[in-house]
Amino acid sequence: MTERWTSLHRSTTAGSLASSWNDGYMVDSVYTPGMMSDLTPTWLSAAAVLHGQPPLRRVDGRPLRWLDLGTGLGTSAAMVAAANPNIEVWGFDYNPAHVDAGQTLASRAGLGNCHFHEASFETLAGDLTIGPDEVDVVVVNGVYSWISKHNQRQIASIIRQRLRPGGFAYIMYEVPLGWASLSPVTEALRLHAAASRRHPVPAFADAAAAVAQLAELGAKTFPLPPAEAERMQNWSSANGFYAAHEYLGSNFGPLMLYEVARTMADARCSLVGTTNVLSAFQYNWMSEELRAMFSEVQDPILSEMLHDVFGERALRADLYRRGLASPTNQEIQEWSRDLEMVGLSRDLEDKPVGMLVGGVTLDASYHQPLIDAMAQGPLDAEAIMGIHPEWTWRDAVTAMALQIGGGYAAPSVRGAPTAEVIEASRRLNEVIFADNRNGVGHSYLVAPKLGSSINIDSIELIAIDAIRSLARGGGEVGAGEVGVGEVGGAGEVGAGEVGVGEVADAVAAELNRLGHFVREDGKLLKDPDEARPVIEKRSEHALKLSKDLLPRLGIV
Repeated sequence: MTERWTSLHRSTTAGSLASSWNDGYMVDSVYTPGMMSDLTPTWLSAAAVLHGQPPLRRVDGRPLRWLDLGTGLGTSAAMVAAANPNIEVWGFDYNPAHVDAGQTLASRAGLGNCHFHEASFETLAGDLTIGPDEVDVVVVNGVYSWISKHNQRQIASIIRQRLRPGGFAYIMYEVPLGWASLSPVTEALRLHAAASRRHPVPAFADAAAAVAQLAELGAKTFPLPPAEAERMQNWSSANGFYAAHEYLGSNFGPLMLYEVARTMADARCSLVGTTNVLSAFQYNWMSEELRAMFSEVQDPILSEMLHDVFGERALRADLYRRGLASPTNQEIQEWSRDLEMVGLSRDLEDKPVGMLVGGVTLDASYHQPLIDAMAQGPLDAEAIMGIHPEWTWRDAVTAMALQIGGGYAAPSVRGAPTAEVIEASRRLNEVIFADNRNGVGHSYLVAPKLGSSINIDSIELIAIDAIRSLARGGGEVGAGEVGVGEVGGAGEVGAGEVGVGEVADAVAAELNRLGHFVREDGKLLKDPDEARPVIEKRSEHALKLSKDLLPRLGIV
């Protein structure tokens, strides 16, 4: 144990995990793929309206332009492009491996409206000829807390120069309140990994084991608070590529809201609120004492920071607008009437909807009728007031926020998706299925009706692929293809012709071919007999999704 830590007394600069051109950001390994629905135009518009600001609008008759700074492997950018073919999508990254992956993904899915380029933040800030000179949305996801202060200022400069008045900026970053006890531990983790002078993935695994041994030997820093202890416990099974980016960059530093807001003010942008739609209604479910205290706080940044303190928030995903509107109540109502949500086929649970401060359990007498109605089609505020005539407009909008925040529904695009949207989404989904047959492990699909994506358990995604193959007469996962169908129809992939047993057989065979195991409650089930009931349960749910939810979302 002593030998492991003595190396930390020498300089870690020579043993840096990353190349010299990276400016402290992790580039020796690629990031993990992922789709984030809350940075899509549909979700951002819904969040803005619920916070009392206008939705995203087109200007000058040109297509909307969506700019992703630090795009990673480009999966979120590709999702936005596929689900919104009328939007120009641009992704920039400093890591050439990321840019190559994004370009390859867009090419495979035939996304002509999705562009990826290699450029640093400093280069983009200094050269307006690279990419679009004016954009409607800028997203910074999974990078802001991991770069230097200089690069954070460069991002603000890019936003100031390119984001049009009335445009949106999405900034996701870690918050120190949820890292207070873990920060020194993660610094020890980083130093240990740097001193090993190895590739970051195995270096992280060894460093995590060394830190865990410190805890086992009684180091006084431990035990950590519950949330941080759980995060540390997950290190032993964490994806090495994700963990390397999350913990090993030399610039990693959680930020308080006021620090980010101050930098965004330099970009002439003001905070709208978090993209968690429930945050717009958080005062509704506070105790009287808390509500009285918060009502005395006039500064919105301070109010949000107090919420962070009470909830020990570890991460923020904030929406900024270049120029806050000062709408009337009538204008806010008009924007709200345009909001629409689609059900996600989840059963109503008797447990509180998660909120940072306070909480509420959804009353089945009010919310079950909404879930039942969404099984037939989308709902808006007017339709909700038709179900509950005694409700006001405010009641209906609050119910929408609760349904979305509780994971029972998602903001959706008005009207049926066009054939172009369905086809572009289908092409990207086919790439996702093909990648999973090669062991990638995607856990999402593009959903045309949402203008974004939905998360799906990776085993269930294999099962859905098996259902498609079996319905087409193929005996293996991936056999046969499914064409474009009509949104809203049932059994688009022939799910009614396939049984749970044969789907489970196909899933088990595919997992065996890939050398993958089922994970249940944090445990790897390596015994096929032990894994079988779990596979059957997920196969049954995949059949339900294929018959119900996927067709309603335009996924074919």
